Amino acid sequence: MEFDFKIPDELQSYLRSEGIDRLYPLQEEGIQVLSHGDSLLLATPTSSGKSVVAYYGILRAWKKNLRSLYVVPLRALAEEKFEDLKFFTEFGMKIAISTGDYDRPSNYLKGYDVIISTSEKVDSLMRNNPEVFDNLGFVVFDEIHNILDETRGSTLEIVISKIKYLVEGVQFIAMSATVKNVRDISKWLNCMEVTSDFRPVPLRKFVLTPDAVYDEDGTPIASTESFEEFVSNSLSDSGQTLIFVRSRKAAESTAEKMARFVESKLAESERKVLEEIKLDYESTGYEKLLPVIRKGVGFHHAGMLSEQRRLVERLFRERKIKLIVATTTLAAGLNLPARSVIIRDVYRYDGFSSVLIPNLEVQQMLGRAGRVKYDRIGNGYIYSSRARLSDVFSS
Repeated sequence: MEFDFKIPDELQSYLRSEGIDRLYPLQEEGIQVLSHGDSLLLATPTSSGKSVVAYYGILRAWKKNLRSLYVVPLRALAEEKFEDLKFFTEFGMKIAISTGDYDRPSNYLKGYDVIISTSEKVDSLMRNNPEVFDNLGFVVFDEIHNILDETRGSTLEIVISKIKYLVEGVQFIAMSATVKNVRDISKWLNCMEVTSDFRPVPLRKFVLTPDAVYDEDGTPIASTESFEEFVSNSLSDSGQTLIFVRSRKAAESTAEKMARFVESKLAESERKVLEEIKLDYESTGYEKLLPVIRKGVGFHHAGMLSEQRRLVERLFRERKIKLIVATTTLAAGLNLPARSVIIRDVYRYDGFSSVLIPNLEVQQMLGRAGRVKYDRIGNGYIYSSRARLSDVFSS
């Protein structure tokens, strides 16, 4: 297939800053669709480079003096996208974030080229101050599979419908790593579709029990002494690991427990770097976070201050900490690839009983395994007791 688009200089600079020297075929196909003015549903695995396609669309609109809206499901993901898109401010692009953490009168948003927000906030803005979206030319709907979510799906559907109805000729990209009914959604959105199973780093999936590791077929392939020892061993040879647990309390307690094991993996030079990290001693939660960070571990949940979450994310990206323990409910907002991903708790309380996490969420979490720059393969593990092993395999 031949492509007739030109990569904007600003996007080329971004790619160089990320160490990317070529586009993947799925990125080329997606950009080709957007370059013709068509809207797009991009359904490709986690860490396959979907954001690059979205950024092309934003830059294309900006060069036409049109504004863009980036819709995400979680505040944490909005913060992450805000930090990433700030790269383009050096070229004169004005980026704003609007979530509950940044509330103030919304008229100021009219002066920005790109607004990053949650679907709930966008719904509120469209009802109370729709002028905020004047001159809107491009919209990104990230994690479009959330339209099927029982709690927030209806709001996202309303937002999409309003934008399509109120903003004539608006171009958009809807993205997901786990959406299954691609044809149905693309038909409803009336857009082109690009799908691919390509992953830059291949993913292997396993089930982990207190004493053994099983492959996807249920065959035991290794023995383990304990969960903690297994995680500690996963950090060998510059490995990094994400652990997902069911609650904020579990994230903090697991991080504290694992810190005793991870500390022994730190080189003297790594210890010195971590000892220099400072936190505001008056900020909520510093007394729990700082000790584990200095041992090479972080925790991550919605109850933390946003600057604390950003610190943990930055230290992990810079490979200064080796392990993050995060809540499963924040998984969509934690775009941090690691060599290994372990879902420690596949059950969580839904308000009535303990239920299995939906398979779409499980696959999204496992998809974080594999760092493009550092790993030849990613490893995803689901932890289970022996008593519930059959339930995990069947679901």
